[in-house]
Amino acid sequence: MKSSKITFITADEHYVVTKAVAFFLNEIYKYADVYQAHTIKGVLDILRTTKVDLLILDIFSPQGEVINVIKTLKKIQPKLKILVFSGSRKKDFKEYVLNAGADFFLSKSCSESEIKQTIINLIH
Repeated sequence: MKSSKITFITADEHYVVTKAVAFFLNEIYKYADVYQAHTIKGVLDILRTTKVDLLILDIFSPQGEVINVIKTLKKIQPKLKILVFSGSRKKDFKEYVLNAGADFFLSKSCSESEIKQTIINLIH
C-alpha cells in the first residue's frame, strides 16, 4: 500500500512560480514534502537522493530545454510522474513533451481547478 506521505518537486527558473506552486500543493496535500528547484541540476540533485511522486516542471530553464532531460529524469526514478507546466504557445509542444516521456502537459494559463484535478489524477 502506498504511504500517505507524498513528495513533489516544483521546478521553474522563476522563484515566484516555484513558491506559488509549492503553496498550492500544500493546500491540496497538507502533509506533503515539496522541494523547489530552479535549475535542471537542482532537480537532478533532489531526484538522486529523494523518492519523488510528482515533478511539476516548466520546460525551459537557464540551462537549456528540459525536453532533452526528461528521459534522464525517468532513468533516475522510473516511476516518477512528470507534469510539464509551461507557458509555451507552440502548437505541437504538448505532443512533443508527451512523446518525450512527460505524463501530462498543462498550460500556465489553465484554471486553478484544472491544475488541482490534474495533480490529484496523477497522484492517484
